[in-house]
Amino acid sequence: MGGGLPRASAPLASTGALEDDIVAIGPFWRADGQDEIDAVALAGVDRRVALLGEANWAREVRAPRIEAALRRKAAALPGATDDARLAIAARNLVNDAAPTTLTVTARDIFSD
Repeated sequence: MGGGLPRASAPLASTGALEDDIVAIGPFWRADGQDEIDAVALAGVDRRVALLGEANWAREVRAPRIEAALRRKAAALPGATDDARLAIAARNLVNDAAPTTLTVTARDIFSD
């Protein structure tokens, strides 16, 4: 997993949407290529799994299916717990997300 915050996460970090102590964000997948997670954020000196994210370039997505898939995939991720926050990105709209899920659109990332 790479170090530092990617450009797209900077606006989210400045709004407080991400934890203050994020130390790395990167993708995860098992050795066999299964259970890919687009973004895993690690926090603190212990590098605990703080966030699991899925990016989808569709105009609109329904969150419940993606939230369930992220939780299922997290079972393969060492150190992941049920406490990790979920994040879902789509071009225009994320529908029906749980109140604790961070939703992100292209406008959130690329607006001034």
